[in-house]
Amino acid sequence: QALVSDQIDIAYGLEFEALRQLKEDGYRTLVKETPIVGALALPNIDPEHPLADVRVRRALNYGTNRQLIASILLNGSVEANGQGAIPGVVGYNPDIDPYPYDPDRARALLKDAGYENGLSFRADVQLSAGVPEAVLIYQSVAQDLRGIGVDLEIRPTFTTDWIRKWFSGDWGDADIISSIWNTSAYMDAIRAIENVSCSKAGAFFCLPEMMADIDATRTNFDPISREQQLQRLLARLHDLAPSLYLFPQTSIFAFSDRVHNITFGRQQIMIEEIEMRDE
Repeated sequence: QALVSDQIDIAYGLEFEALRQLKEDGYRTLVKETPIVGALALPNIDPEHPLADVRVRRALNYGTNRQLIASILLNGSVEANGQGAIPGVVGYNPDIDPYPYDPDRARALLKDAGYENGLSFRADVQLSAGVPEAVLIYQSVAQDLRGIGVDLEIRPTFTTDWIRKWFSGDWGDADIISSIWNTSAYMDAIRAIENVSCSKAGAFFCLPEMMADIDATRTNFDPISREQQLQRLLARLHDLAPSLYLFPQTSIFAFSDRVHNITFGRQQIMIEEIEMRDE
């Protein structure tokens, strides 16, 4: 409202619905992906739980129509993700494709795992203010999964409760919680990788046989060799599906005609580079 009434020249943190309207009104807009990938965490800690079976975790990924979610809810401005990093992050693997939408394959995996009659899960999700479309995304995921025989109950949770669950590993009666692959601090994939490993406090996904490869990245000072190590780890984690991979979070900007020379340093606008012109 401030932008369209000419009170300000730059607006950010916008919703995709506002983006559509601003484009129609002739404003310049920009959708910038952040190095934070949204996901639903799929634990393997309890060997008796269905999610401990990689076939079930893969089925949930194959059963989610990310492309449709991206085109409708995200204005076609964001692409689905199949790993915990985006281009520009050390370790990003360009050879990893997102899981395609393949409900037949998903149902076959569930049948092979012994769950042809379906499954029910409870998901506690944090509806962050930084992702205005989060509730619609989770609802769409639940709708897709119903098509493969999986009933996913979406339960909003307060941030404080989510933090307690994430760091303690005590999820109460939740089978799944929302999560992120956050590489923003160092633009390096290792932090996100560690969060789906035995080294995380309150680990929800742990494969001890992977720890040697994860630890090796901490003592490798050759940048090319180390990036290759990270790429291999991300490829392996894609196949192991410790998450239902979703989308990178975004920053949405809109500008008045007075604003020129918009440049970014990492994820932030370089304010000192902006040029203001009277039209």
